[in-house]
Amino acid sequence: MNFYAVFIVSREALLRHSLACLLSSFPGCREVAEYKAAQEVFKRGKPITDSILILDAGLPEHDISAVIDFARQGQNRIILLSSGTDKKRLIGLLPLKADGYITTRITSGEFFALLDKVKTAGETVIDESLVSEMAKHLSAAPAGFAGAGAGLDILTPREVEVLRLLAVGCTNRQIAKKLVISVYTVKNHVHSILDKLDLDNRTRLTSYALARGLVG
Repeated sequence: MNFYAVFIVSREALLRHSLACLLSSFPGCREVAEYKAAQEVFKRGKPITDSILILDAGLPEHDISAVIDFARQGQNRIILLSSGTDKKRLIGLLPLKADGYITTRITSGEFFALLDKVKTAGETVIDESLVSEMAKHLSAAPAGFAGAGAGLDILTPREVEVLRLLAVGCTNRQIAKKLVISVYTVKNHVHSILDKLDLDNRTRLTSYALARGLVG
C-alpha cells in the first residue's frame, strides 16, 4: 500500500470537512490537512512534498494555477474536484495539466482507487462520468486544428481523435468505448502516433497535444 499526505483546498467548509473525514478512514493516508484558500498553502510552515493536493475547481483559476505551480516543486500530484453538475468547469481547466479530474458523483471506493492511481501512475486520470463530456468538447473544435502546429498532418483523422482523447487523460479502455473500437486497436493507434511524432511515451504525447492547442 502507498502512504501519502493529502491536502484539501476549498472555500466550501462542508466539502473540506467531508473529504477530511472520509480520508481519515483510509489506511493509505498518513496525514490530512485542510485549507480554505490558496494563500494558506503558500504560508504553510514546512514544504509540501510527495503528496496529493485536492483542489476545488470552484477556486479562481489563477489560484488553482498558482497552487499547481507551487506543488510541482515538491513532486506532488494534483487532483481537481468539481460537482457532478459542473463538468464544463473541469474541462475548461484541462490546460492546467492536473494529474486527476474527478466529480463529487464518484463513490468512496472509486475515490480511494483514483487516489492510489494518481499517486503511482505517470498519467492523467479522469473519472468515467467525464469522458463523454470531454469528448463532446473536443469534437467541437474546428476541423483542421488551425494553429496547432506542424506534425499533425502526418496523422490520420482517427489518430488525431485518439490523440485528443489521450491528452485529456482517457485510458485505452475509455478511448475504445468512446470511439467504438477495440482496446487492441487503440493500442495500435497510440504506437503509430508515437512513431510518427517521434515521441517515447504517453506523457510526452499529452504535452505535445496541449502545447499545440488540441485541448483547451
